[in-house]
Amino acid sequence: MKQVKDGTIVAQRLPKSGIIKGATIMNYHKLPQKTLIAEGWLPVEEIKPDYNAETERLRLDSEVIEKDKIVRTYLVEAIPAPTPAIHDITLTADKTQITANGTDASTITATFDGVEVDTYTCYITIDGEVCETVEPIVAGEVVREFTSETARVFKLDFHADDKVKTIFVEAV
Repeated sequence: MKQVKDGTIVAQRLPKSGIIKGATIMNYHKLPQKTLIAEGWLPVEEIKPDYNAETERLRLDSEVIEKDKIVRTYLVEAIPAPTPAIHDITLTADKTQITANGTDASTITATFDGVEVDTYTCYITIDGEVCETVEPIVAGEVVREFTSETARVFKLDFHADDKVKTIFVEAV
C-alpha cells in the first residue's frame, strides 16, 4: 500500500505506528484495510508481463493513481551485456631516469589486461594532479612520453576502471 494525498503519493510503506484523529496508533500497519483506505492508503496493483529473467528485466513504465488503487505497469527490456572489467594494468618504461632538459623523454606504455572493447577512460596523474584524460583506451594500450625541465622524482599514476598503477621517473 501507498499513501496518497491530493493526488500525489506521499508515503511508500505503511508505518508501524501512525496518528489517527490526534492519537498515536501502534501496529498501524495491521489496521483493517477499510481504515487504511480512509487514511489515504491505497493498495497497489502491479501489471507485469511475462519475461525471461535470465535475459530480460522489468522496468516501471507507469504508476497511475485511481480512486481505489494504484496501478503500476511494467515493460520488458533486455538486460544489457556487462562491460568487461579491466583485470590489471601493466606499466613499462623504456627508461626511468631522464635528463631534466625538456627533450630527453621516457616512453611509458600502459597495457590494460581485459580490455576487449574501446570503452574505458584512462586518467594520468603526475604527483596526484590529473594531467591528461585518454578516452577511450584504444586496443588496450596507452603510450605517452614524459619529459621535464625540473630535476626531481615524478610519480605517474595511470587510473582506469578502479585500478591504479604507478611508475616513478627521475629527472636529473
